[in-house]
Amino acid sequence: MRGTSRAFLRAVHLNVRQLFVKRFVFLFGLFGCVSAFSQSIEEVLARHLEAAGGAERLKAVRASITESVITNDVAARPCIEYAKSGQKLRIEMTFPTGTVIFCYNGTSGWKRAVMPNGEKREVVPLSEREARDMAQDSRFTLSDSLLEYRKHMDHLKGLGHEEIAGHDAFAIEVSDEGVPPIKKYIDTKTYLEIAEDTQDSPNSLPYRVVKEDFRSVDGVTTPFHIMSYKNGRLVIDKKIGKITFLPTLDDRIFETPHD
Repeated sequence: MRGTSRAFLRAVHLNVRQLFVKRFVFLFGLFGCVSAFSQSIEEVLARHLEAAGGAERLKAVRASITESVITNDVAARPCIEYAKSGQKLRIEMTFPTGTVIFCYNGTSGWKRAVMPNGEKREVVPLSEREARDMAQDSRFTLSDSLLEYRKHMDHLKGLGHEEIAGHDAFAIEVSDEGVPPIKKYIDTKTYLEIAEDTQDSPNSLPYRVVKEDFRSVDGVTTPFHIMSYKNGRLVIDKKIGKITFLPTLDDRIFETPHD
């Protein structure tokens, strides 16, 4: 039984990683960098901040719950994500064989499978790679990714204009220590982030994340449809049904269970 649980977790980890690597990045900002735009990067990012909801609203968002359906080549899977400031992230994805939970509490993490009959399998610590990935992903889930970007990014460069799905966009390269650069695309009309190009590691295939169906939730503008492409082929289609922004979440949901 223990072996089955570990195998089940390993089988889904790569899929979960693809879904959540830098996927909810709709907010970012760093000022005083090189610009290739007619507007300065400072101006572009200031307008992006306002389009996303403004500093005061974003500061009030310290936690969130996102309910979605994730579709890949095989099937559609319900998913719930819990995020909280302090790099706390919990992902629950439901499969016919059970629900897989990946969790990071800001310093360490764990995973487990819960069977359809409610049986809870062994709690397994995240591997070093999984913990690093979860820690990295958790930076980009809340307003921290915009309001505290200086703590995480050391270089941001304007690359000019590019056309993304028929939209003229500002292209911006974001560098983070130890990971490949990310290219982000800000719509020149709405100033919302409509796409990004990224990769998991220097040797992995790059992929593009496209964001659409933007809606306002409590004054914060966020995409409700997120698609990931590799080699031009759609590999992940995420449709969000509901997002709840909260002032806080109970820390206990991120801690290692002892049942």
